[in-house]
Amino acid sequence: MTAKTDRKDVPPEDAAPRRRMTLLAAVCASLFLALAVGGYYGYHAIHMRKLKPVALPANGYATDMAYYDLPSMTVSLGSGAGNMPPRLRADMSLEMARKDLPSIQGYEPHIVEKLNAFLANVSPEDLRDATSLPWLRSEMLQVVNQGAPAPIHAILFRELVFM
Repeated sequence: MTAKTDRKDVPPEDAAPRRRMTLLAAVCASLFLALAVGGYYGYHAIHMRKLKPVALPANGYATDMAYYDLPSMTVSLGSGAGNMPPRLRADMSLEMARKDLPSIQGYEPHIVEKLNAFLANVSPEDLRDATSLPWLRSEMLQVVNQGAPAPIHAILFRELVFM
C-alpha cells in the first residue's frame, strides 16, 4: 500500500523517547536560566554590601546649593533703531553655595548695577540668534563674578522677555 510518512502513523513506542528528550531539554534550559539569574543577583548582592552608602546632609538634600532671587529688571537695550529703544525684562536667580548666601545678599545692589550696565550695552541683534540665550547667560555670569565676594555658579532665568 503506502509508505508510512505521516506523523500519525508513527508507532507510540518511538514517540515516548522523543517526549522524554523534549521534557529533559526544557528542564535543563529552565535550570540553567534559574542558575544564571540567581548567580547574577547573588553576585551583585554580595558586592553591593561592600559599598558604603552615601550619607545625606542634615537638610536631606544631596547638594549644598542655594538660589538667590534678584529683583525683576527692565533694561533699555543699546543702539535701538526708531523712537523707542527695545527693552528687556528679566527675572533671574543666582545659583551659589549655601554657605555663601549671606555674603551675596549684601552685594545685591552691585550685582544689579553690573547687570544693568552690561545689558544696556547689548544690541538687539545679539539677542535674535538661536544661540543668544547661552551666550547671554555666560556673559552675564562673567560680569557678576567679577569682584563678587563669593563664586556664583549659574544664572537661571525665571522670565526673559524681549520687548
